[in-house]
Amino acid sequence: MTWDEINVHKSLPPHPNIVPIDRIVLEDVESRVVGFTTKYIPGGTLEANPHLPLRFEWLKQLTQLVDFLNLDLGIMHQDIAPRNLIIHPETEQILLFDFGWVAHGKKNLLEGRDDVIGVAFTLYELITGDTHFTSIPHWDRNMDMVLNTEWICNRELDSDLTTFRNFLDEWILTRRIDGDMERYLNAPNRLTWPDLPTPPDYNVPFECGRAAEGEAAYRTGLRLIRTAIKLGQYVFPWQRPPQSRLKESRNEVGE
Repeated sequence: MTWDEINVHKSLPPHPNIVPIDRIVLEDVESRVVGFTTKYIPGGTLEANPHLPLRFEWLKQLTQLVDFLNLDLGIMHQDIAPRNLIIHPETEQILLFDFGWVAHGKKNLLEGRDDVIGVAFTLYELITGDTHFTSIPHWDRNMDMVLNTEWICNRELDSDLTTFRNFLDEWILTRRIDGDMERYLNAPNRLTWPDLPTPPDYNVPFECGRAAEGEAAYRTGLRLIRTAIKLGQYVFPWQRPPQSRLKESRNEVGE
């Protein structure tokens, strides 16, 4: 999925409600692409801030963003959830990130993961604090589960609960009309990108098990990082340290 995520970030136009890509990460020995970084936005996700008052404007921004992604660009985020939404501390706008499940057209499109369903379940979780729907596999979820459930507000809202629900219900009606999938598949500015290239066949052999006679069996090609480390082969570690460690280092510098 990383290939699609990099390409969608590369192709997306700047948008006030999307966390932008920052850099492509290359390892410095073989110049291979190993990942990418996005701009750091402090403050944590909406999932991590259950006491943050929820604004009606954020719901409108999110639905407008989903319409733009689906019906103008022809892509489906497929993982809209409180853990993938943050609030920019300066603009106070909602921001979406993590396009790891992105679909474009029919490619990677999964049942039960469309963004309209994602918005409905996300709003329900944010308002009620009820997370039990997250344990249901996406292919077993449907819109009626959350729409026909009583919404008990357990979060401070800047508007009445009925205002949030009425807006959501009306928006869902506009997206559930006949031909919505055709509008998505025939989006006027549909993003496309090439398929993942076939990776080179690495010619350094590694042990992959034992033959019937007990002798070690070897092969070349892709291997797990832990396998390469165990064999003393080159591995490029680039993972960002956890946010808690970054905070500790900043505090140490401040002292």
